[in-house]
Amino acid sequence: MAAPGVGASVTLTTGSSWNVPTGVGGPLEITVECVGGGGAGGAGISSSGGGQGGGGGAYSRTTLIAVTPGAAIAFVIGAAGAANKTGDGGDGGDTTFNVTVCKAAGGKGGKAYGGAKTGAGGAIADCLGDASGQGKGGNGGVLSTTGGGGGESGWNVGDGNNGTAGASGGAGGTGTAGFNGGAGSAPHGDGAAPTAGQYGGGGGGAGDQSGGAEMGGAGHAGVIYITYTKTTQPYIGWWGAGGSGW
Repeated sequence: MAAPGVGASVTLTTGSSWNVPTGVGGPLEITVECVGGGGAGGAGISSSGGGQGGGGGAYSRTTLIAVTPGAAIAFVIGAAGAANKTGDGGDGGDTTFNVTVCKAAGGKGGKAYGGAKTGAGGAIADCLGDASGQGKGGNGGVLSTTGGGGGESGWNVGDGNNGTAGASGGAGGTGTAGFNGGAGSAPHGDGAAPTAGQYGGGGGGAGDQSGGAEMGGAGHAGVIYITYTKTTQPYIGWWGAGGSGW
């Protein structure tokens, strides 16, 4: 793998191990940003009410991490909360880089009518990273006969926005903070998942049922961003690497 330059970045959405690039003359320093997986929206299992939106994943950042060229570092991408037609939405998974270096909590699944879950966004208390580099995920929108919108993920400028409730289905949380949540459904419909690339967004809640249960929207999986903040390139002189040159 070619030696990176300062400011270059890597995006991790799949896999379980990242190999630190070789071809550098000393340790690298990196900044790691993690977003947890988004929770799924609650199902529509009652004619009395729809499902709550799922919570957005939290954001966490750790800076000035020294890594050794050639090393393999384990990571986990927080899974998307699973959608279903039978009850509360599935929780989003935590995103971690080297287990104790950086962690962003996943959002909680939204509750179905009469369910127990909270649709809470990923909590800062459950994250690991720089104290000034964390953002809570937005909460899922509350249920009515329509589904609540999914919460927005947290980001480095602050907490994610909450999903909303509405007569035609709640809107997913949006804004400048993080990635958007999915929309809640109008009555008698399925909740929407966040669109592709909206990492950590919560899924929208389903509308109330009519003749059969309605599906809550799945959450979106998390993501890891790695940015190189310091590199030490080998010195290339007139006579090649290590030469004095001019």
